[in-house]
Amino acid sequence: MKQNFEMALLRQEIDLIDKDIVHLLGRRFRTVDRVIATKQRIGLPALIQSRVEDVIARAKASAGVSGVPIETAEKLWRLLVEETIQYEANHGIEFR
Repeated sequence: MKQNFEMALLRQEIDLIDKDIVHLLGRRFRTVDRVIATKQRIGLPALIQSRVEDVIARAKASAGVSGVPIETAEKLWRLLVEETIQYEANHGIEFR
């Protein structure tokens, strides 16, 4: 019984963390909406490879000091960046 209670508490903690992550993603995409408006105004493409690599490098560096496996952080951020670029393209930004 104690193990079930302990697992329930841990799962509840993970659920709260997941909720925080989703809220942060929402904040990120609201910022991306502003990026889209700026890119449209000044004519930048959705994909700027140097920016992608900067974002990935920063995620890996942060992961290294946060206890997140670096390879996992890189995979997750590459997916996040890919989805963000697609989101921008879906909102009228040229991929190039």
